[in-house]
Amino acid sequence: MAKRRISLLLVAFMVLTMAMPLNAYGEVNDYTGHWAESTIQQWLNKGQISGYPDGTFKPDGKVTRAEFVKMVNGAFNYTETSTIEFSDVKSGDWYYQEVQKAFKAGFIAGI
Repeated sequence: MAKRRISLLLVAFMVLTMAMPLNAYGEVNDYTGHWAESTIQQWLNKGQISGYPDGTFKPDGKVTRAEFVKMVNGAFNYTETSTIEFSDVKSGDWYYQEVQKAFKAGFIAGI
């Protein structure tokens, strides 16, 4: 009786796993097939850019000033930071250190 239950349970698990979608060859992203796919992938591999926390990249979305600053810093390998006092950049913002790098590099200025 116990062997029969175990056998039925195993069969049920096998059927369930076959019915569930599985992507074993890699994660599909939202820039696959995009005209800039190869460049996006190269920049991602080099760490010059990154996607959003939800795993998307949004290749046709608008680039914010903060995102642009991060891309320039990555492209030119700017790593040195400087003290900044911008009214619209708070120390807890994800881009705070990127703005510090950009200010130190001299390609942005504040009021």
